[in-house]
Amino acid sequence: MEDGTTGFVQNKYSWNKEANMFYIESPADVGFSLCPDKTECKWDDENTADDNLKAVINLLQKFPEIMNNDLYISGESYAGIYVPKLVQRIDKYITDNTGKAGVYIPKLKGFMVGNGVTNWKYDTTPAFVKMGYWHGLYDDDLYNVIKDCDYSYYRFDSAKVTGDCKTAMDRFNTLTGAINGYDVFGKCYTSTE
Repeated sequence: MEDGTTGFVQNKYSWNKEANMFYIESPADVGFSLCPDKTECKWDDENTADDNLKAVINLLQKFPEIMNNDLYISGESYAGIYVPKLVQRIDKYITDNTGKAGVYIPKLKGFMVGNGVTNWKYDTTPAFVKMGYWHGLYDDDLYNVIKDCDYSYYRFDSAKVTGDCKTAMDRFNTLTGAINGYDVFGKCYTSTE
């Protein structure tokens, strides 16, 4: 759908003419997925990769018409951690099970990550703070305070952030809280409520 229109149009270049695509929301209890028993949802990068391996293998076995197709794994943002860990698990699964009778072996061909988080210190809060300044989302005075702060662990341990830096980050969050960090030049839609 194009900006300013209210109707959908067919995309003659749609990927589903050439590929089958599955979307996995990961880990359980994020986005639209649910985890009614919170004791089962204690996730870290390792057990998320294990869970994703099970999901991929089960999905492909459920659809035998595509299970022998080439397999590519992709993702964005924190998938910079999840995708390589999943591919590592798939590679080990293939190595451990090749030649075993009755065991499905996926045809892993590659993986890709777009705008991936690979290191918390550089790819998360610090990256948005820097990008926000260079896109004019806040002024020089705030930048001159915030640029020397270490926000590499801000979300995990705010006790490591000094008072001036916490104040600067609070101000930054106030200024950028309503902005879509993934589309700072996009049209801003606000609620009419």
